[in-house]
Amino acid sequence: MQSLAFRNGSVFDASCLDARALIYADGVFETLRSCVKGHLPMWRYHRQRLLHAASVLKIDLDISLLEQHLEHAIAQFSQFPAVIKIILGRAPGKRGAYAQAHASADIIVQLKALPNREALRSCKLVSLAQPLLGQALTNGLKLVNRLPYLLPSIEGSIAEDAEALFLDENQHVVETMHHNIFILKGVSLLTPSLQCAGVEGTLRAALLDGWTSDLGLGLTVQVAELGLDDLFQADAVFLTNALDGILAVSSLNSKPLAQNAVVRTLSEYFQKEFS
Repeated sequence: MQSLAFRNGSVFDASCLDARALIYADGVFETLRSCVKGHLPMWRYHRQRLLHAASVLKIDLDISLLEQHLEHAIAQFSQFPAVIKIILGRAPGKRGAYAQAHASADIIVQLKALPNREALRSCKLVSLAQPLLGQALTNGLKLVNRLPYLLPSIEGSIAEDAEALFLDENQHVVETMHHNIFILKGVSLLTPSLQCAGVEGTLRAALLDGWTSDLGLGLTVQVAELGLDDLFQADAVFLTNALDGILAVSSLNSKPLAQNAVVRTLSEYFQKEFS
């Protein structure tokens, strides 16, 4: 026996301890939503982000091979719609934590049934005092290392019906733990720039690409620096990600925020596209 591992006193597969993404946070992950029969409406954006991450982290990613792994995994799963998680890491090296540039990719794919979700859910926001710190090289990437998010949120004692709102060192709004954020101001949708910190979400990218232009709402989508006052003065505030779609925000720091029918229209459009 060359290797033996225990988790909470019980034997488990020790091979996962070779996955650098899991033990050294040397990698990124994607969480995406599939429709019936495994169709992936947002795959173009997830694919782009994976390729960009592999370039930044100097991992040799064969995207066609990853797509083969993904297709194979979907074929083995029968419960759709589904939540799919892809973890992209660097293949194990020979010297512990030392990383080899242009190492081959180590790919993990997990699937589970998508929980039932309301057409339009809402949540409360609680801003955190501790700023979210980013690194210029990896800004925008969805890194496996989530400690910069986890530690401030623990101190914030976030309730189950709330989301932690992260600010950067300049007190500009960044995002929540799992979502990008938008505000509606007239016919403009504004979202933080993420230059200092944050993850460039796939639904955020789609909205910036004009994803909802077919709705005829005449909305413009722009990147801007936003403070807490901008959220209080907005016509509506909502969160986005590839699983929840559009999530309305009802309050910030226990103060109510304005609501607008446009948010419901956007949410219904997302649900239709992902049905």
